[in-house]
Amino acid sequence: MRGKLGLPERRIVQALTSKQSNGINIHFVRLIRLISCIEILTYIAASSVISVFALENNNFFALEMSKRRKFFIAVAVSLLLILAGLWLVRASIHRYDHRIVQVSEVRTENWTLPRVAIVFGAAVYQDDLSTVLEDRVKTAIALYKAGKVDRILVSGDNRTPEYNEPKAMADYLLSHAVDEKDIVIDYAGRSTYETCKRAKEIFVVNQAILITQRTHISRALYLANSLGLESIGVIADRQNYGSETAYQQMREVGASLKAFLNIHFVPPPVVLGEKIPIK
Repeated sequence: MRGKLGLPERRIVQALTSKQSNGINIHFVRLIRLISCIEILTYIAASSVISVFALENNNFFALEMSKRRKFFIAVAVSLLLILAGLWLVRASIHRYDHRIVQVSEVRTENWTLPRVAIVFGAAVYQDDLSTVLEDRVKTAIALYKAGKVDRILVSGDNRTPEYNEPKAMADYLLSHAVDEKDIVIDYAGRSTYETCKRAKEIFVVNQAILITQRTHISRALYLANSLGLESIGVIADRQNYGSETAYQQMREVGASLKAFLNIHFVPPPVVLGEKIPIK
């Protein structure tokens, strides 16, 4: 027999079952899901800690009530701080989600020339682009042929001679009728942070369109705009990526925390050098 739902529970159910697609509702649902997962994990962690402590110290439950109370208060406060920290990270990462658009919604008529699109690197297999990366490059080509960008900056990993993401992207662009002079190659974009930092500091890009998948776009926008690169994001999803999507969603949890720390506390080393302005 089901119990009656209280007001808070009813609101959560309404939010989860609502067909509305506005941003506020979507973020509310995401927040509720996140909090639910965190509550389960913290309950398990706290239970494990208490169980181990109790087994190792048979006198634990013989302690004075005041000491036990202080212990549980400390645990509760710690968990609340963790929850608050995770909420802050998530809110920061999704701060620029209102700048995510579709190709047809891009308006760059009033942008300073040249208008630049940035394609983030992903896996390549010898000279073949992975499905994810190919969709990113195809999206850049669509913007280029629609006259919405003038230059395409391809940035990726080339830390060994045998592995070269940016060259593979550039070759693909050339094979699809993109003029060589409109392709800019960044061989040191080993991470999203480095790509955005180098676009701003080396290639002197002040405004750009970021092209990547939905699972990655929020973090890319957060990093770029936080580093002073005024950006909008175009989602490059052109198909269902199957298990790859689930993997990327899991990866984004740690990557989002890393991005937050990189912006506010521990900036990573970036290969910089002479400026090469995109003209």
